[in-house]
Amino acid sequence: MQQEHVEYRFILTAPANRNRVWITRLGSCNNNCIFCNQEEYLANRDVFSCNSPLCLIEKVECTSLGQDTEIVLTGSEMTMLPWLCELVTALSKLYTGKITLETNGRMLAYERYAEHLAQCGVSLFSISLHSMDQAIHDQITRTSSSFAQTMQGLNNVGRLGAAWEIRCSLTRANLISRELQSIAGLVSNKEGLGISFSLSAKRSTGPCLKDCGEAVRPAIAMALDKGGIYAGVKGLPFCMLRGLESCVQDFDPLDLHKYHGMETPSDKCVKCAMLADCGTGRYGLLLKQDSADITPLTGLKYVFIPLSGPCDNHCIFCCKGDSGGKAVEPVQPVMKAIRRFDASRKLKPLIGGTEPLIHPGLFPLLHELKATGFSGIEIQTTGRRLSSMYIINKLAALEIKGFHIPIYGSTSEIHDKITYSKGSFKDTVQGIGNALNNGFQVHLHTLLLVQNKAQWQEVGKFAKQEFGLNVTYLMPFPDTEDASKYKTCVPRFSDVPRNLLENMDIGIPCIQNPDKKNGILKPSMRETMILLVPPKRRSTWVKLSTCSKCSVNSSCTGIWPGYLEVYGDSEFKPILSNP
Repeated sequence: MQQEHVEYRFILTAPANRNRVWITRLGSCNNNCIFCNQEEYLANRDVFSCNSPLCLIEKVECTSLGQDTEIVLTGSEMTMLPWLCELVTALSKLYTGKITLETNGRMLAYERYAEHLAQCGVSLFSISLHSMDQAIHDQITRTSSSFAQTMQGLNNVGRLGAAWEIRCSLTRANLISRELQSIAGLVSNKEGLGISFSLSAKRSTGPCLKDCGEAVRPAIAMALDKGGIYAGVKGLPFCMLRGLESCVQDFDPLDLHKYHGMETPSDKCVKCAMLADCGTGRYGLLLKQDSADITPLTGLKYVFIPLSGPCDNHCIFCCKGDSGGKAVEPVQPVMKAIRRFDASRKLKPLIGGTEPLIHPGLFPLLHELKATGFSGIEIQTTGRRLSSMYIINKLAALEIKGFHIPIYGSTSEIHDKITYSKGSFKDTVQGIGNALNNGFQVHLHTLLLVQNKAQWQEVGKFAKQEFGLNVTYLMPFPDTEDASKYKTCVPRFSDVPRNLLENMDIGIPCIQNPDKKNGILKPSMRETMILLVPPKRRSTWVKLSTCSKCSVNSSCTGIWPGYLEVYGDSEFKPILSNP
């Protein structure tokens, strides 16, 4: 009997400036999820048919991507493709990059199949889990026993020692804080790599954006704090995650303009610096009903690129302690992430970390940024190395735009006491002068510390008289679990004079204007965005229970948790209405 000839349909997506390709299968699935939008996804897409791995690989090779291309196998249920193992084996021989398999995990309940896929070359199993409650999960998938099989698949992957992550679609059925936090807890407890949330694109099942933000925020905060895992959000506007923007992994846009029925985003969104990644256009219907909750991130100016290593200062507030002997972290992962980041958004690279100017990977990184199309590069530095004209000339040759330099006092006695480095004030002042004299832009800032409280106003006067520059005032937020750091160096918000609060980028309206008499100050936005996955144990901004009553809650960044441990929450009173 002649074997039936079966062809399977696919979509190939390889966005510009991304070293990644999606192979999306169209067709049958062993779940029937309420949020599935395959019909919309098919519209205006380049669909092709294949009946063998060789045919499909020929299509992939036409994209002409590099050897380290990351392959994402997704769509319908890829594990139901009969020749999936052959495909993975062939791809792993052609490309050295990661192979990610997006699946509902049910077929992985067969341990031998899961083991075979891992042996063939699957680097990461990205598994859909929409609830830790069996009834809710099965309700969302509209398939009985799907929860049990997905959990069994997760356990099998875990026993194999394979890398895995969780993907959760937000619907009205599972949108309660404890549900999402339970899923985040599962990833942390079982040592998963990360968790990502995506918004249901169907109006009939899609939840309110505000509810999404209020549920996702604590889940991401818990995941990051508990296990240091990465977090991702797809479709939910970044403005709903205020205070967590720097902790959320960048997501690649999947040609959102090709979605059928896409509507123009809210007028507010057009000016947002994150519109390209946000995916709000895909959810135009939802935005129409929730537009009042949208606050565009118009203040974003920089893409922050961290370089960790030693430092020539040993500041009292630094969470890294004596960083003089700190190991230098390799720059290669940073450079790989840069290649995937879209330079067309016109965000300026801001290189920071400990002290970039003594990191051995700085200049290779600068060359990579220039080659990738970035311009207007700025560097955070103590300023001490800029006292050398050799460094100044070397950076000038690469057309570096400017520097962000801290100054903690108007005298060497105060500044050197805070940096624990004799001569740091002299070097920094010389470095600032060299930078200005050679055409660089210089942004000065200071930290409001207990140790320099008597000089808060004097620092600003010194910078104006010496360099003709204004100083930005910042509160220190040590990235540490040791709350004693706050007792030794961090003052209360309420101790900060009003004229300094007005020039601070803290974004806490109820502190900025406690009496309401002069009108609520416009909440300021943090100007940077983290490019890479944040390090483990990175703390996150939090909100109080009373914040939900505040009329400017959506514009507030929240409060650093360590601050609350030391000073409590008595200073923070919700603003019930705009005056």
